[in-house]
Amino acid sequence: MQDFSGKTAVITGGASGIGLGLAEHCAGLGMNVVLGDIQQDALDQAVEKVAQRQANVIGVITDTMVKTSVNNLLEEATNTYGNVHLVFNNAGVAAGNSAGKAVWEAPDEDWHWVMGVNFYGVLYGVQTFIPHMLEHGEESYIVNTASLAAVMPMGGSYGVSKHGVLALTEGVQSDLEQRGANIHAGVLCPGFGDQGSGGLQLLDPSREIRWTSLGHRHHHGSFRLQWRQVPRQHPSDHTQGQRASGWLISGGV
Repeated sequence: MQDFSGKTAVITGGASGIGLGLAEHCAGLGMNVVLGDIQQDALDQAVEKVAQRQANVIGVITDTMVKTSVNNLLEEATNTYGNVHLVFNNAGVAAGNSAGKAVWEAPDEDWHWVMGVNFYGVLYGVQTFIPHMLEHGEESYIVNTASLAAVMPMGGSYGVSKHGVLALTEGVQSDLEQRGANIHAGVLCPGFGDQGSGGLQLLDPSREIRWTSLGHRHHHGSFRLQWRQVPRQHPSDHTQGQRASGWLISGGV
């Protein structure tokens, strides 16, 4: 994908952190931006911030744990801007109450919440947006945010959910390839603590949704697993000049 102008990006967890950084970057590329988030006040502020870039942007209250809410996100996006071409299933949470607890000691409600947002939220995004992309047939991309926890031996609800996102996306990419779909899937695995706008630099859609390894390259099934360290370049980032790190696992691009 080389021309992003006038195309539409949907971003869950879009009111802060990496999601907001992605939104601002997509706006800079001339895309229509649809932000999904569960917090109304933060969502309103994010929409206002992205709009300052002279972009078309709307915010949609979205609970990614609820499939009908994700379906509504698609409906609002298409009603406003038409076809969706780029989806970031980015919403994620961690259960601080379970920190340091063994798998069997963590409360069921923590497991339900973390798996609901981190895994099922991504699954619902895949189930909702890919049929739409298949129907319109235009080149499209779906990127699921996992974590370094997806490629490390981490247990607990967070680690399990992120490993699940990686496995899910590998399956999605395989299914897309088998069907000859004009859709590509990838996983973004940001480093711990890289949740500010600088984390955006791990994923640069202006490079045709292609990523170049700046370090060691490994292989993970049919995916390319790349380690990246790149300068933070966001003008409002107080850590400008420092380096953000993370994994990007991409398929079919």
